[in-house]
Amino acid sequence: MAKAKRAAKRAPESPIERAARTAAADNEAKLASLLAAIREHVIEIGARFYDIGVALKQIVDEKLYAVRRHRSLAALVTGEKLMSPRQAMKLVAVARKVKREHALALGLEKTYALLGYADATPAADSVAGLLEAGATVGGRAVHKASVREIAAATKAVRTDAQAQRPRTERAKANARIERAVAAGLRAGGLPKAAITVGTARVRLDLPRDLVERWMARR
Repeated sequence: MAKAKRAAKRAPESPIERAARTAAADNEAKLASLLAAIREHVIEIGARFYDIGVALKQIVDEKLYAVRRHRSLAALVTGEKLMSPRQAMKLVAVARKVKREHALALGLEKTYALLGYADATPAADSVAGLLEAGATVGGRAVHKASVREIAAATKAVRTDAQAQRPRTERAKANARIERAVAAGLRAGGLPKAAITVGTARVRLDLPRDLVERWMARR
């Protein structure tokens, strides 16, 4: 009798619930298929790394890791014992930003190193752009440079950018001070002055006769 009552109280599945269940099943099947392909390709990752990256990218873009209650791709690859999160991140970045033919010609590690170099340079570079422009690293064409040489060049570019940043910020701050002082002079009716903004002092250079005429008008 109790079982009959419980069965009677159970509401029929709504179309929305049915659709959600079907979608969840479809996503589980899709994720299972992608993971199986990744496991197969990992055995020969040197030749199939781009295909693995494409599969991982799809998992990220469609958030399929959530099907198995993971919060991120990193958690999924760790839980499934596929690879390290760092390796997965490399593969996704290469699949997302580099053409297949370029990546396969360069190999995973060099492609990823060139991605870092392209991101570090001031110009809006890409791996394809560096290759097509015949860019060099340490005097060698980028496709012939070693991963170590590319990494060293990337570090040098970033170090230089960090050294430039304080000077740039200081120049911007000095310009703001100069504009503010000039505006204050105008508001007070003072003549235009040569303003020098230093590290510790701000100096104004005004002709004496102009200052005397300004004082006389007050």
